[in-house]
Amino acid sequence: MTRAWPGLLERGRAGMTDLAKVLSYLSKPSQISDHGTSCCTNARRWIRAFDRSAAFSHGNWHPPTWIRERYAWGPHRWPVAWCQIPDSEVLDCGCLAGVATEVFRMRGEVASQIQMVLRWSPLVAEGWRLMWERAGESGDWIRGGLCYHEATAVARDGCLAIWDPTESRWIEPDVAMTASCSGVVALNLADQAAWSGTSTIWGSAELRAGHWTTMSADDAAEQIRMSTV
Repeated sequence: MTRAWPGLLERGRAGMTDLAKVLSYLSKPSQISDHGTSCCTNARRWIRAFDRSAAFSHGNWHPPTWIRERYAWGPHRWPVAWCQIPDSEVLDCGCLAGVATEVFRMRGEVASQIQMVLRWSPLVAEGWRLMWERAGESGDWIRGGLCYHEATAVARDGCLAIWDPTESRWIEPDVAMTASCSGVVALNLADQAAWSGTSTIWGSAELRAGHWTTMSADDAAEQIRMSTV
């Protein structure tokens, strides 16, 4: 089992690591706002209809790969409202996760956004940081080779599954914990209300809603060591 990792790492030298900075980048997942008028209501209806047309066949729902097929991934200015989604061409991971979460909920499934820290090549991550800054957006979600990310957690077969709409794939825990690129360092199942009475076990990890969890103590220790070199 993994162990909970303090979200802000307030004590000692660890308080200045890249990992600590990424963990504290956003206190909660990105939220697409609703104007409470017909513009956003119609946008959600459009999303529901598009999802059914693209991902429902032979009586079964399929993963919403259409989201990434329709939208490019890249910097997007916040705040974002639902009525902006249909006509957008580029969405960041927070927008993509927000749309995917809404889609799964529309299908009647228990779902919420999940915050993540992923490990990438520092060279690749630096390219993304520059991409964001050239668009006039903050690149603070990147620290060294550690990147803040958002995806969608879905209740499946008595446990938790994670759909990554940015990469259009289910994140497999056994692979994600050992991968050198896009490896999962930490997760935060932020929406506590959505998971009340529902299993939050992902692979061998039991996630605590509202708390950051590292995939292993060794992984966290190694990230701290690398960040302080």
